[in-house]
Amino acid sequence: MCTLHPLDTSLAATQTISVVFRYDDYGNERSLQHETVLREAFAKYDIPATYGIIPYPSIGDVGEPGPHEVRALELSKAELIKDMVQAGKIEAALHGYSHHTRWLWPYSEFAGADITEQRRKITAGKLLLEEMLGVEIVTFIPPWNTYDTDTVRALEDAGFRTLSSGASGPVTPSNLAVLPATCGLGELQSAVEYVRGLDGRGYVIVVLFHAYNFVEVDTKHGTLNYEEFERLLEWVARQPDVSVSTLKQAAGVETGYNMDCLREHGVSRMRPPLLPTPPFVGGDMRPLLYYPADFTQSEYYRG
Repeated sequence: MCTLHPLDTSLAATQTISVVFRYDDYGNERSLQHETVLREAFAKYDIPATYGIIPYPSIGDVGEPGPHEVRALELSKAELIKDMVQAGKIEAALHGYSHHTRWLWPYSEFAGADITEQRRKITAGKLLLEEMLGVEIVTFIPPWNTYDTDTVRALEDAGFRTLSSGASGPVTPSNLAVLPATCGLGELQSAVEYVRGLDGRGYVIVVLFHAYNFVEVDTKHGTLNYEEFERLLEWVARQPDVSVSTLKQAAGVETGYNMDCLREHGVSRMRPPLLPTPPFVGGDMRPLLYYPADFTQSEYYRG
């Protein structure tokens, strides 16, 4: 059963909107300069974030199935964030193993793989990050937001406590806390304003973004620059009713964010019944914006 409670009863009167920044694909591909800019921006405004870290990034085209070489996360990348990770300002989450797809489409590193292989990858990746960063890794972010029921079993076996993917992943009995991504950087302010009009009980906005969202990294597909990103963080820091946390912190409160909640409030609730999709495939008809979503009362979802 999905039961909503205030995220933090001591802050419920003044800080009812919970925001989590989820930065995926932290690995060897992007420059140290880029990663330093983001690290310093979060530190400047004292805003925590969850980093989805690839422990053994694939060398080559991650979207091309088949055998591939991997290289362990560069020491410089681990050292750049290690102090903030150990201070609890950055949560290190396991973002797959190599982030290399098994399928041509839909992309997935884990869905459809034998559970033994999934256990091996999850355990090896967790071990490397824990050795490099000196903290326990308890949150898993599947590459391309895709996983299957065996992934859930493997995560439980490895001691994980939180899963963050999309809002249309397979639902299976589990003790894992589940907090899906709900919007991108460009939708954050609108999401906060929208949630302000709700009852404010237990809603979370999980902001998913990648390096390629920045024009300094990808001039063709980027949607904002570093200066605009800083202004966004500044805006968040100035909101008296917004509390920013990591996925681990948000999931650590008794809020009922579990598989039952995903079943009741995930995007799969919005799919027409005559258009089923495979259990690990996306197919979101509209971004969640916030979670748990209320599809019966919200004009956003009815519109």
